[in-house]
Amino acid sequence: MNRTRFRAGTKWLTCMLVAFSLTLFAGQNLLAQEYGLGDIPLSREVYQKHLKVRADTLLEEALPGAYDARNEGIVTPAKDQAYCGSCWAFATVGAMESHLLKTFGFGPSDLSEQQQVSCNLANFGCCGGYSSAAQYWETNGPIYESCFPYGDSDYGTSCPPYSSLDCSSSTGCEELGYRVVGWHTVAANEIGFKTSLQEDGPSYWRFTVYSDFYDFWNYGYPGEVYYQTSSTYQGGHAVLLIGWDDNKGAYLCKNSWGTNSGPNGDGTFWIAYSGHAQDLGFGMSNFSVTAEGGCGDGTCDPGEDECNCAIDCGDHPPSEIPQETCNDGLDNDCDGVTDCDDTDCATDPACICDNDSVCEDGEDCDNCPNDCISGSGVGCGNGVCDPADGEDCISCPNDCAGMQTGKPSKRFCCGDGDGINPVDCGDSRCSSGDYSCGSTTPDDFCCGDNVCEGAED
Repeated sequence: MNRTRFRAGTKWLTCMLVAFSLTLFAGQNLLAQEYGLGDIPLSREVYQKHLKVRADTLLEEALPGAYDARNEGIVTPAKDQAYCGSCWAFATVGAMESHLLKTFGFGPSDLSEQQQVSCNLANFGCCGGYSSAAQYWETNGPIYESCFPYGDSDYGTSCPPYSSLDCSSSTGCEELGYRVVGWHTVAANEIGFKTSLQEDGPSYWRFTVYSDFYDFWNYGYPGEVYYQTSSTYQGGHAVLLIGWDDNKGAYLCKNSWGTNSGPNGDGTFWIAYSGHAQDLGFGMSNFSVTAEGGCGDGTCDPGEDECNCAIDCGDHPPSEIPQETCNDGLDNDCDGVTDCDDTDCATDPACICDNDSVCEDGEDCDNCPNDCISGSGVGCGNGVCDPADGEDCISCPNDCAGMQTGKPSKRFCCGDGDGINPVDCGDSRCSSGDYSCGSTTPDDFCCGDNVCEGAED
């Protein structure tokens, strides 16, 4: 069968339904136009076929009352899909980023959503996709966002086209050595969702969006739980399930509508287990990841270290984590921040001095000699006209006193050099009265130490 975007047969109907759900934005809520959706729910038959069955009775007793995967350091920051109906791709990529952290200690990484949007031909790009999208990585490896960055941020709301970028744009991107195995759907109930999240890791979670969710997203307060009331159907949406809290009676999800957006201010939101006016069609899929010559293969390869691949390169006990080295390009202390961006490097000379020829706050002649000039001398302004230091009545009238008024024949200037009738400092007129002239012992100075000294002016 030809896999070139097999959109024949009944697929055209699915795509039209997705396009229709996207265009519902225009007639319902102006705020809805700010956000893309895009989840196409699996058919009941497909969902049931791939369902992973667990012993729910035993699992319920083992589940905690609350769980947040962020506390384990296995959740990457929320991103922004913009208008494109690519929530399915963002949820899938977010799941892979979390699985790499959970299984291999690899990351945190920023993987390419555009790879899924443009290259996964089993889905419809900005016109929607399925929770089975992770199966693309059964035979392909994920790639970094930096190599194939998200290019559909300015995508409109009409479908098709499916994307503004062709998969050929990813040619040359190195695939990471990880593959998805054991993709499956999850029992659509509290125990199923919680168990899958805790055991397998954060993953693709879908629900149906009604227009009141946009109001909640824009105007909700931190910690508020979303309950769907009477409002208008908008379409399916995919997010990343990352936690739950039985006291709230709600799931915690990472959305793809901006890093600092939503009621919690960090791209996450709470949604109630139940009690909604409509059936929101909750569903989830999950998978495992295996390594193929990458992190997890038992060898600490070039580019891997104790921070991004602890399983191969070893892991330090908390008391033995090394300090950050501020100029080697590595995250030595495994805190996710490298070199001068790390607060541990705030006073390191390699980070203080920016070599911009300007002596700034924090820089001085010791930690930044290229910017803060140092030297030795006395300079103009010390009350002594010093010809040896280049001072004369023109260059330093404050020190090289003299009489510059009256008859020209009576005028004189103490100090060699230019001026009206310059006289040597040995002249009697320059060592009496209000005039002085001579040499002083040079003083060291540093431009940048907040003291005007020596030859500084």
